[in-house]
Amino acid sequence: MRNARLFLGRTLGSITVLLYFTGFTASPLPAAASNETSPASVIQKYCKLDLGGDRLASQTPYEEAITALATWPNELGWDAVVVVSDFKIVSTILGPKESSVTVRYFLLGTMFGAKITPSNQHKEVVTFILTKSPNGWLIERPLIAPHVSVSTAISAVNGLLKDEKGPGQIKRLNAGIDVLTKWKSEAGLSAPAARGP
Repeated sequence: MRNARLFLGRTLGSITVLLYFTGFTASPLPAAASNETSPASVIQKYCKLDLGGDRLASQTPYEEAITALATWPNELGWDAVVVVSDFKIVSTILGPKESSVTVRYFLLGTMFGAKITPSNQHKEVVTFILTKSPNGWLIERPLIAPHVSVSTAISAVNGLLKDEKGPGQIKRLNAGIDVLTKWKSEAGLSAPAARGP
């Protein structure tokens, strides 16, 4: 599936260049055909999509956009996610075929279903390695657990509440939302999300 996407991306890119030089205009290309101009721009886009929850399920609207930024195929579901208040690119080392971009995440905790645990550390530093391909820079490694915003985590727990019937699990999920809402407030983020049943 990924090879088909890369082939399609290269074909669409070639058609766009041809249309540009012949004077025709076309609508914007899909994400799989995008050619990010720098390793830092790839990581910035990847982290923003990740914070928005686009790695939590394989059928999100932007799932193809995020997989187009990396060399690995579609990810399987993750059991646990890291909840963060933000991220920041702190350094970039450029090379002709391989580059690295270091990101600092500001940690709040982890979420494993209804279980939400505060983090013992406040920051996590990850160095992403990217390789140059004909289609632009792609993330080679590491494949880390999803790092989502607290708003995304609240939405995910509210999504679990919609289908939950067991009173004990509903209580645990609502307790999780209470913890996440507290983190959101302490991080100076916007007002809490709506609660489930």
